[in-house]
Amino acid sequence: MKLFDFEVPEQIAQEALNCVKRIDNKTILENITKYNCSKGLGGIRPISANIPLIRKKLEELVKSDNAAGLVWIQEGALYGKFTVVLSKKALIDGFGALENTFGTAPILLAMLLDERESIREFAQKKCEQIPVWKIAPQSQEEAQAAFKETFAPFIDEMSHLLNPPEIKEVVREVKSELPPAEAKELSELRKEVKALRKVQSDAYSFANELNQQQEKTARLEQEKASILEKDRELRQENKQLKSSIDRLIHENAKLIERISYLEEKVDAIRQSKHDQQERYETRLKQVNKSVFDETYIQETKKLEKERNPAAEFFAAYTQNGFFKENTKAALIIDGHNVLNKDYYQSLDLSHEEKRTMFARALSKLLDFLPNLRIYLYFDSSNESANNFGNERLIIKYSGGIGEHRADREIKNEYGHLLLAEEKIIFLVTDDNDIREYCFEAGIISSDDLIRLIK
Repeated sequence: MKLFDFEVPEQIAQEALNCVKRIDNKTILENITKYNCSKGLGGIRPISANIPLIRKKLEELVKSDNAAGLVWIQEGALYGKFTVVLSKKALIDGFGALENTFGTAPILLAMLLDERESIREFAQKKCEQIPVWKIAPQSQEEAQAAFKETFAPFIDEMSHLLNPPEIKEVVREVKSELPPAEAKELSELRKEVKALRKVQSDAYSFANELNQQQEKTARLEQEKASILEKDRELRQENKQLKSSIDRLIHENAKLIERISYLEEKVDAIRQSKHDQQERYETRLKQVNKSVFDETYIQETKKLEKERNPAAEFFAAYTQNGFFKENTKAALIIDGHNVLNKDYYQSLDLSHEEKRTMFARALSKLLDFLPNLRIYLYFDSSNESANNFGNERLIIKYSGGIGEHRADREIKNEYGHLLLAEEKIIFLVTDDNDIREYCFEAGIISSDDLIRLIK
């Protein structure tokens, strides 16, 4: 048990409980109602029937070092009845006499409850030094005898101080100056005692309110700490969010720069293709005006028998060195458009054999066009690829189910080639949708391609 943060000995803790037990029932009920001392009682109504429960609650308050219990200890201790009016000198110099009269534990408890810090410090030191705890006399006669015996030196000392003539003269002068009307009656003294008790009660109430205010302040401090912690967390989240925003802004700037670069490259490719087209048309005009060598004339005579626009197209590009000078060229073929033509439909072969025959014929075309790469697409339920050992012949099977599977792959490939390094792109398809999508490519019909390679 603690009093003002001091851990009291067991004897004083027991005396504190005895103080609560000594308070009469009437005083308990009056104090609860009159001085609002109900804190810690758990809502028990202050009525006579609840006295046992109230006493039990009061003992629990004392044992738990609750500030509200201090009021009830003071009510039953010597402090409120005796030691509060004694001076520091009387309490300290007369401690031995008080101990013999009232017992060690009661007088020390009263001094530990004193509002004067010097008295409490003296009592705390005594608690650590006392070898034997004395008990008060059991009978009233013994108590009176002990009081007279133990206080005799103290009373003699007071008499000695009052005996000198000069002191007596001063006392007589003071008494002669006091008019009889100012002498206080016993009833007036009682009124003053009652007023003092009222002040004491008000002080207890104030202490109770102060304790509540302190508890409220502690709760507010906890809420403040919680708010500060939440604010710190929000600041940290805000810092992380700002860092993420800065990173996104940086990445967005890089993306904008990349898009700008790709747009410039697309414009350059288109301009290059436009320039190539102009050079091609210029060369074609020059070809019409120039004398072809013997090999080209013989090839032209052969083609005159059965005109083949695709053959003429590739022959003209080859004759003028286009495929040698230009970096690369690509030929994209919609395979099923070609295999559905009469030439392949008339063959007594399986579908797979027709595909193989068509692919091998295309591979021979690569022998004459060294800078050409062929992309051949077929619809198929299983996605796969094959090139018959030629890296410039890419055969792709779309895989999956549904319509236009190869068409989507052709459009994707066209988009990749358009953004890649400089190329001239040729497209073999009879599908108008693909032709419109790949409007910048050179278009060759399926029939013309068949006449070229068969």
